[in-house]
Amino acid sequence: MRKIKSHQKYNESQRQKNKKRLKRKLSHKKRLENWKNELKDNFSEIYKNYRLEEVKVKSPENLSLIQEPEKVIDYLEKIENISSERKTVLCDLSDIEGLTSDAIIAIIALSNDPKVKRNGRIVGNVPKNQKLADKFYDSGIFGEQRIKFADGAIRQAHGAIFRKHNTQVKADVASALIKFSTEKLFGEPLKLKGVYTTLIECMNNTINHATLDEDDREVWWATVYFDEERKIAFFNFLDNGVGILESLDLKWHNNIKLKAGLKDNSQILREVLEGKIGSRIGLSYRGKGLPEIYKRFKREQFSRLIIIANNVFADVEKDDFRILNKPFKGTFFHWEISYDKYNELAANDGSHSE
Repeated sequence: MRKIKSHQKYNESQRQKNKKRLKRKLSHKKRLENWKNELKDNFSEIYKNYRLEEVKVKSPENLSLIQEPEKVIDYLEKIENISSERKTVLCDLSDIEGLTSDAIIAIIALSNDPKVKRNGRIVGNVPKNQKLADKFYDSGIFGEQRIKFADGAIRQAHGAIFRKHNTQVKADVASALIKFSTEKLFGEPLKLKGVYTTLIECMNNTINHATLDEDDREVWWATVYFDEERKIAFFNFLDNGVGILESLDLKWHNNIKLKAGLKDNSQILREVLEGKIGSRIGLSYRGKGLPEIYKRFKREQFSRLIIIANNVFADVEKDDFRILNKPFKGTFFHWEISYDKYNELAANDGSHSE
């Protein structure tokens, strides 16, 4: 027969059981806390060792892809090589004397390349020169957050950066970049058809050279930076694809001339712009992107068209087409909208906006 306890004995028994449960619970909690601390210490040690592998890579004095293409390409290659050794690369911008937004986006694109991220890390610091530091912040590198600048103003950046996959053209990105730049330049959003078409053609060019491999699939970056002092909007478009010159369907006579040294890639790029050479795929809509961009430039819908592809640098406005000592990985476009030039053209015939 079951023994019946008095209320007093029953309550005492329950108290003892609860006491044991609490003791076990506290003991388990303490063990768990010790285990977490041990893991934390281990990870701290690992991270500490990882940080010891940090390599500082000093930037060229003039960090500008459009002004010093070979030096910046060499710098990017050095960063990538060190990163491939599973090290942290510190891009040291502290002592630079010149900076343009195109170089910033080139470094950002490299640091976000999946193949690079698998191996190491790429970080950076801010220029000591306060004017260049402001330009660095104004590139849009920190997104839409408000930043304190040298003059004490707290505001959003004068630049915007968009990163997209190549699976489709992003018309909304093109519109957003134009809206952002025209509001800064003119105080109101305007439609710039030439700039819009150029952005769309740049995106199409990236998509046309897409790969099926998810890890190797191209990513494109589109940016705009507004220089308040000069009243110019600088547009940059960069992709990490194969480059324009790797996708060409060259006729036999061009191949012979290239191999014989009678023609080089700078002349080939010029002919691509003029629409004399198309894409290797042969589809009707391909091979028209660059001639269309060139046509918009000739109509003065924007200025200072610069293209870097493979081993060619082309400053189209200056008719400067030349071979680089080191190839650029991907394709880069740069163009500008000037407040003064826009208004000058508007006063004439308005052809800039057609």
